[in-house]
Amino acid sequence: MQLIYRISSLIIALVFLLPMNSFAQNCAKSLVSNKKVNGVQMLETKFQTLVIRGSYAYSVSFTHTDKGLFATMRSEGGVEFNQDDEIIIMDKSGSRKSYRFEGMGELKNKGGVPVYINKLRINLEAISTIATSYITTIYIKNNVSNKMRKFTLTAKRRKELQMLGKCFYTALDKSKVKDVVLDNDLPPFLTDISLSKTTSFTLLLSNAV
Repeated sequence: MQLIYRISSLIIALVFLLPMNSFAQNCAKSLVSNKKVNGVQMLETKFQTLVIRGSYAYSVSFTHTDKGLFATMRSEGGVEFNQDDEIIIMDKSGSRKSYRFEGMGELKNKGGVPVYINKLRINLEAISTIATSYITTIYIKNNVSNKMRKFTLTAKRRKELQMLGKCFYTALDKSKVKDVVLDNDLPPFLTDISLSKTTSFTLLLSNAV
């Protein structure tokens, strides 16, 4: 009887441990750096693809340094990320939040294809939202060309982005983060048409894969 009890307990333990081990293994692949330098956690994830089309692709990674939390956006063959341009994310509830590029960014070259890289200032709330919600839509708001591009994420991309957020949020020592308050809320359930009219921007639609 005791043997049966022990076997049952072992099986139950394995049922709970297997998902945890799977999560840890996935996160190990997602994190490219997690170390402390002068008491500051230097945490960085890999780049996760958000949108990919025949001629362009967009991806994101998350970092924490002594300067705070950032999301690094990468555009391969896509639009340039200018200072003060914005990335707007929308979850399945219709809630939208905007994040700005703080710097000029950098330009690289990959096999003749221009690669634009720039950083968005984010906070703990942003990472928590990404980790706990499905981000369904991303807008790239270009304040130079007055154009705004909309990308609807596929179910696969939504899950991958959420997993990246979970891994980053779990590994992050949140008590040591220099968090900031961002005034980035947009009106809830704002339609694409009203969003375009409100911002006086031309809205360009695109399906993501």
